[in-house]
Amino acid sequence: MKYPAYPDYRPVHSPALKQLPAHWQLKRLRFATTGIEQGWSPQCDNEVADDDRWGVMKVGCVNGDRFDPLENKALPADLDPMPAYELQPGDVLVSRANTKELVGSAAVVPDGVRPRLLLCDKLFRIRPQAEVHARFLTYVLRTPAARYQYERDATGASGSMQNIGQDTIKNLSIPLPSTDEQAAITDFLDWRTAQIDALIAKKQALLERLSERRLALVTTQTLETQGGRNSRGTHQHGQFGIPSHWSWHRLKFTALEPLKYGANEPADMVDPVCPRYIRITDIRDDGTLHDDRRLFTCTPCARRSRRSSSSTCSRTTSPTRRITGWCRWAKTTRM
Repeated sequence: MKYPAYPDYRPVHSPALKQLPAHWQLKRLRFATTGIEQGWSPQCDNEVADDDRWGVMKVGCVNGDRFDPLENKALPADLDPMPAYELQPGDVLVSRANTKELVGSAAVVPDGVRPRLLLCDKLFRIRPQAEVHARFLTYVLRTPAARYQYERDATGASGSMQNIGQDTIKNLSIPLPSTDEQAAITDFLDWRTAQIDALIAKKQALLERLSERRLALVTTQTLETQGGRNSRGTHQHGQFGIPSHWSWHRLKFTALEPLKYGANEPADMVDPVCPRYIRITDIRDDGTLHDDRRLFTCTPCARRSRRSSSSTCSRTTSPTRRITGWCRWAKTTRM
């Protein structure tokens, strides 16, 4: 599927856009919608609402450019719902408070969404006019031009949390072609992104199989190497045998210090001088740390700093990574 280039372009007076196809319009979002509103955030139960209960959406329901109906919290039984905030198919949702990377994330509520889901206070609901396709508008709200406007107007003293106001959303400059072009562009992007998503899923499945294969090879090579098997070890430890001149030890008897948990304070600084937090996802499969300087750090981490060559093991992660015995040597450089 390929479309010819537009023959004529015209310059536009917008800091985020330099030119548009000559027949397109440039509008403020406020003039392309029938309404923009925030929702309601009562104190909710810390569980996902069943289909027969009311649930209040969490801001993460729009992360990843898709609407996730499971990102909700159940409304307590003693609270009456506010039906005016119930989500409807075609509603465009935008996060108004989140990290710098996620604030402004947008998704459209799909057809067939379950009932009794309420808009929360940290989300904007945009209802487009009849001549604006909701899916097209969602793609526009994810563009670098829209993100430029979010970041320019975002507020927040903490680097970990940014906010965009309703005026920022209303004054967004958005390009608008004809309704037929909007539909064609949306269909093309849906088709193309579906192809990319399928390729990513295929590659991820291959990586998981290769990781399992690698673990099996390492285990076999380590436990079935020179010297034969130790029958006592095989019996005591299930399927794993060890060379006869090896011995089994409890991990607690091989460590210099008792097992410790790490820091759990909220991090609200970005300073390369401070120690960095190490999250489960920060350690590569080869044991080295990702060089992610956007990680948040805070002073309380200093008293829990790790020494080089210490071992870090996850205690909570996905079932797949638990099964493969996820534990890496963290090769620390400057922490």
